[in-house]
Amino acid sequence: MSYEEEASKLDEYRDEYYIEGISDFYQYISYLKGLVIYEHFLVDDIIDSMPSPEIIKEDALQLKELARYYRCHLGTGYPTSYECTKILASGASIREDEEKIAYYISSRKEIVDGTFSTKEFMDSVRERKEKRLRKKWFKWKKIIII
Repeated sequence: MSYEEEASKLDEYRDEYYIEGISDFYQYISYLKGLVIYEHFLVDDIIDSMPSPEIIKEDALQLKELARYYRCHLGTGYPTSYECTKILASGASIREDEEKIAYYISSRKEIVDGTFSTKEFMDSVRERKEKRLRKKWFKWKKIIII
């Protein structure tokens, strides 16, 4: 199976993680598909590293607003929540604490608190993973009973 075909497995999450007002290039699922196609991440590792859509959407919209407010569209990069997903999917860990992530506005030498803490991110990842495992277990149990 090609990397493009493997990445297409993430399409089932496209609607759930779609962010209104964000170009397709900066959409979360497009970013994750790029990790599979160009950096050869495993789809299952990515899925196991995804937090709630709310965390992703709030973070992406905050970064979009910061770029608009500070007029720094060219240097914003991807939202931190996307990068946190990448870190986890690579097999690394994230230090969990209550402190919010932050964006540094270099043109103003200003720090702006983000919308989530790394603890909130990790709690969300664990919660989603547990729900997926329960769903698989019930599906498997139904197959055996029938």
